[in-house]
Amino acid sequence: MEQLKKKQLVLKGGDTSYVVKPFGLTNFTGAACWYNSLLQSLLGCEPMLYFLLKHYDYYKTNPFIKDYCEFAASISSVNNGYKLWGYLAAKKSDITRGQQDATEFFTDFIELFNSKCMLGMFTYITRSTLYFDGVSKESEKHMNIVMSLTPDAMMNLQKHLNVEMEEIEGYKPYDDKEYTTIAHKVTRLTRAPPILVIMIKNYDFTVYDGMSVTSVRSKAFDYPKTLMFNYHTDEYPTITYNLVSLVEHQGRKSMGGGGHYICYSKRGDDLFCFNDAHVGKAVDWPKNNNVYMLLYSTWDAKTT
Repeated sequence: MEQLKKKQLVLKGGDTSYVVKPFGLTNFTGAACWYNSLLQSLLGCEPMLYFLLKHYDYYKTNPFIKDYCEFAASISSVNNGYKLWGYLAAKKSDITRGQQDATEFFTDFIELFNSKCMLGMFTYITRSTLYFDGVSKESEKHMNIVMSLTPDAMMNLQKHLNVEMEEIEGYKPYDDKEYTTIAHKVTRLTRAPPILVIMIKNYDFTVYDGMSVTSVRSKAFDYPKTLMFNYHTDEYPTITYNLVSLVEHQGRKSMGGGGHYICYSKRGDDLFCFNDAHVGKAVDWPKNNNVYMLLYSTWDAKTT
């Protein structure tokens, strides 16, 4: 572990977290920009890397975690991440068929760590409640890693912790009766993870050249740089998230791929733009309509 620390990692805040020095990633397949953006977005999550290094002696028997830590501590200015690609390809063979969806494989990549603690860093929990005829009925809780939200829904999440609101016509509340009514289903966030991953559903579906594609909406999304959730409980009165990574998708997007992925990610207090092998400092987060995935972090690394 000490050898890793002396390479590409910089101590920050009195041994409370590690910052990865910025480096580029070669697009070794010609269509791996989605994969490169995924890796860069994770490298901006300081608490995640700190946790792995703090418990490295315990986790080093896991070959994927060992290789991930060595990848993060790379002394090369340009890396290819190909070794980690091999793990993902073994799990999902279809990644070799051209450009893929960054969020679609995000969960698969996190699961490769094979650690409940690592999954817990990203897993959020929701619970749905049905409201009908003046009564309410709670359903099972759901656990996920990537939260999919429209821009409007994201604003509602911060205000009311609501992930989704849906009106259900013809709802049948009683199995033994034919009675139906109108119900309102509200899905609410009940567990906020240390690292919150949000995929923005900001695409219009159109038909182009006889095949179904999605095209970016023309309106830019004014995403928040800080999220604050108020749970109104003694244990979690308020939780504050800060934006640490952003993935944008440029151009058209379809089931067959297309377009290009770029990542903006924090390294310590500095913001960088990662465009495959090209890396440069960014003055601010992008203001356009290409925002695709947002990673927020709330965690004092001292508590890990």
